[in-house]
Amino acid sequence: MTTAATHTIQTIDIQAKDLAAEACYRLLTGLVVPRPIAWVTTVSATGTVNLAPFSHFTFVSPKPPMLAISVGQKAGVYKDTARNIMTSEEFVVHIADRPLIPAVHDSAVEHPPRSARSSCSAWRRGPASMSACPG
Repeated sequence: MTTAATHTIQTIDIQAKDLAAEACYRLLTGLVVPRPIAWVTTVSATGTVNLAPFSHFTFVSPKPPMLAISVGQKAGVYKDTARNIMTSEEFVVHIADRPLIPAVHDSAVEHPPRSARSSCSAWRRGPASMSACPG
């Protein structure tokens, strides 16, 4: 004799229009797991290097190869990463392994706009083979 397992399915109806931005962020980041972190370097028009982590990161297309990162705004103003990418059209994505997790967290600290964010001691800055951004 075979018995089928019975499961109770609970549904939750969430109206995104009723949620604040922070609540939507928490909901979505809790739904999509595991999420690799893109550790992105860019360079400003004045040569300032920016290093910032992004959990909203995925591939878009294998041919041509394309990645997508979601860079938010702060008080309606583009963050340095977005501004640098729009100006130079270049960025480098790094994937940090477990020993670098504390450094990734440290690089997430908010800094004034247009200030250097590459002072992370665990990150060894070097040239990228195909970009002006450090690799």
